Amino acid sequence: MPTDTIYGLVCRAVSTDAVEHIYTLKNRDLSKPPVILIASYNDLETLGIILSPFQKEYSQGVWPGGVSLIIDVRVQDRERLAYLHRGQNSLAIRMTDLPLLADLIQEIGPLATSSANSAEQPFAQSIEQAHRYFGEAITTYVDDGPRPNVTPSRIIDLRGDEVVVIR
Repeated sequence: MPTDTIYGLVCRAVSTDAVEHIYTLKNRDLSKPPVILIASYNDLETLGIILSPFQKEYSQGVWPGGVSLIIDVRVQDRERLAYLHRGQNSLAIRMTDLPLLADLIQEIGPLATSSANSAEQPFAQSIEQAHRYFGEAITTYVDDGPRPNVTPSRIIDLRGDEVVVIR
């Protein structure tokens, strides 16, 4: 389905099985955490995230939209969320500005996402291309038209005291 940036595979972030299914479908590196999509700051509690004043102020300048922020998971939530953070003890969080995604997240909670491709392929720029990659292994496709000039989200690390641009 469309995300704020490219087409992505999405699932409920609280479903270990669904998250693992994305890894299997994509042949994704098991040490690489997915991006987590949220609809509001209220969704952060589910993910074991409490923003520092610096992180909150920075996020208000870039959210909602196509910027993912890497933020540490609270120590007491690290074991519970290990299937998401993959040993990194942090998550890349993005607050969506797409009404379709925001409505879905408000209904079922935060979503884990990864680009609609396998590790060996370029990311899908259309639903047709995503369907060629995954076929019937994906139960639902949401078409938002071709996206040939869209790029993946910017990723910014906010774990320390300064902003570090990763991508």
